[in-house]
Amino acid sequence: MMRYEALAEARRAVYAYLRDVVQAGVDAGDLHGDVDDVLHLAWAVSHGLFTLHLSDQLMHGRDLESLVQPALDVMFAPFRNRPDIAALRASARHIPELRDNHDEESDDESDHA
Repeated sequence: MMRYEALAEARRAVYAYLRDVVQAGVDAGDLHGDVDDVLHLAWAVSHGLFTLHLSDQLMHGRDLESLVQPALDVMFAPFRNRPDIAALRASARHIPELRDNHDEESDDESDHA
């Protein structure tokens, strides 16, 4: 189980950060609804889009860059109180640096070999 602890910690850090961003949108009155519901639905759409991109499954001339904005529109449309998501974007401007756990994972794996 320790093998994936760094990945689990990175996931928790990203989720916590994105939860704060969505909460800022709710607090600013730009979004409404349960913060964890909004975030889980956005996470699911994002995960699908990035999985399709990484596996070269986007078709008909579509690419990640051309689909990001429409995906954001779809993700947040049911939860928007205003036509744009300016406050949410403003809240997301300062993305925290996540540690690069690649070296730690390599060390952990060599301990188990």
